[in-house]
Amino acid sequence: MSHKPHSNNGNIVAIYGGTFDPFHKAHAAICSSVLSHSEISQLRVIPCYLPALKAEASASAEHRLAMLERWRSAQSGAGRIYIDDQEITRKGASYSVDTVRQIAEANPGAKLLFVLGTDAWNSLPRWHQYQELAAKVSFWVFHRNGEAAAIPHSGLQPRDSLHQLLTGGNGGYWLDASVDLPVSSTDLRKHLQHELNLPDEIAGYINENQLYRKAQST
Repeated sequence: MSHKPHSNNGNIVAIYGGTFDPFHKAHAAICSSVLSHSEISQLRVIPCYLPALKAEASASAEHRLAMLERWRSAQSGAGRIYIDDQEITRKGASYSVDTVRQIAEANPGAKLLFVLGTDAWNSLPRWHQYQELAAKVSFWVFHRNGEAAAIPHSGLQPRDSLHQLLTGGNGGYWLDASVDLPVSSTDLRKHLQHELNLPDEIAGYINENQLYRKAQST
């Protein structure tokens, strides 16, 4: 797969989707790492409605969206963070290619970076119309020590730095090891370790709304 170099006109949008059930400190650390690069014009955090390849979320879409909005409002870089509700508004199974199409249409000429973890990256060939997705974005893959190695995918080109990712054509990927927090949303739901592994704003929202209480007894 060969993609032409992308002229971004200085507008670089990082796209970070997930179930965020709940949004935890590792998610927040990835967002902070992305925003630490001044080249990034905007970080769009996108909670999905129904994950296409994962179990249904425990908390409602409305609660997950509200948690993210509360977290965003407390960030010093809130002006560069946009909580995008398009997948929740669209309903149905959430396909990244549909989301990226909509963002690309709304941001003509922008360079789109798709932020994800190694597990999601390794499952990419199973994603709906993933080759079209790869033609529209470059992949920013956050990799932790001890995780399974990132799998190279046919036609997608490795980059050695964020600079190369930004200046190369779409369909490239960069492995970023700057975040190494082994936090699991599944474990958080089971054990409710809010004070340790959740941003204060998220923990407060969960306590106020009594979320994940059934999961605690399992």
